[in-house]
Amino acid sequence: MPRKPPTLNTRPRGVSTEAMRPSAAKRGYDGRWNRTRAVKLARNPLCEDCDERGLTCGATEVDHIDGLGPLGPKGHDLDNLRSLCKPCHSRKTVREDGGLGRNAKG
Repeated sequence: MPRKPPTLNTRPRGVSTEAMRPSAAKRGYDGRWNRTRAVKLARNPLCEDCDERGLTCGATEVDHIDGLGPLGPKGHDLDNLRSLCKPCHSRKTVREDGGLGRNAKG
C-alpha cells in the first residue's frame, strides 16, 4: 500500500500560520510605523497601482517597495513606500512574497 508523502509544513497541528509569525512590533510595525503610514496615506490617498492603470481607488494599505526585511536598507523611509488599495497590496504580497511574508523566491 502506498505511503502518504511527507509534508513540508513544520507548524504544529492545530496552530495557524498567522499564530507562528512574530508579533507586528517585532517585525518593525510599531508606533513609528503607524505615524509614517498615516503620513503616507495623507500625502497619497489614492492607490498608486490603480492610478497607473487609469483607475481611481482609495488607498488603505502602505507597501514597502524594497521590502522591510529586518528594517531593510530603507526601512520606513517615505521614498520606499507606496499607497495601495487592499486588492493591489494583496496581489503584490502574494506575487513577491508568496503570501503572509513567506519568501516565494526560494
